[in-house]
Amino acid sequence: MAKFLEKHNDKNKLDDVLLKVENISKYESLHAFYNILWKYETKECFYCGKRLSDKRIATHVDHFIPWSYIQSDNMWNLVLSCQSCNTKKSNKLAKSVYLEKMFVRNDNLKLTAVHNDFNYYSERKLEALYDYAGMNGYVENWSP
Repeated sequence: MAKFLEKHNDKNKLDDVLLKVENISKYESLHAFYNILWKYETKECFYCGKRLSDKRIATHVDHFIPWSYIQSDNMWNLVLSCQSCNTKKSNKLAKSVYLEKMFVRNDNLKLTAVHNDFNYYSERKLEALYDYAGMNGYVENWSP
């Protein structure tokens, strides 16, 4: 990508472009999403159903499709999970049964209009990203 950018940009603009590209994939804190999800979710781990603690350290925000694949934080791809499930799931795809659960969860969250991310959300888009992640080597077999 850098070689392509060097070929098509002058040196003065190239540094700005590379800085923007570099900043796209920086992992940000999910604390703001935690607050929204905690308010509107069932307060159960998305994966195992365990009751979640209101202590932030014990409840995690997980990227349903791994962040290393999407590299952005979209509300429609974030779920509350217990520490154990989030740690074990790590960089894997959850089984497809959870994709169906995600569709239902997102339909419910979309109705609350809690975040602008849902302006660009569709089940078809989430399903395509899930499928593409699987085709790109992300293992689709994780389950608690």
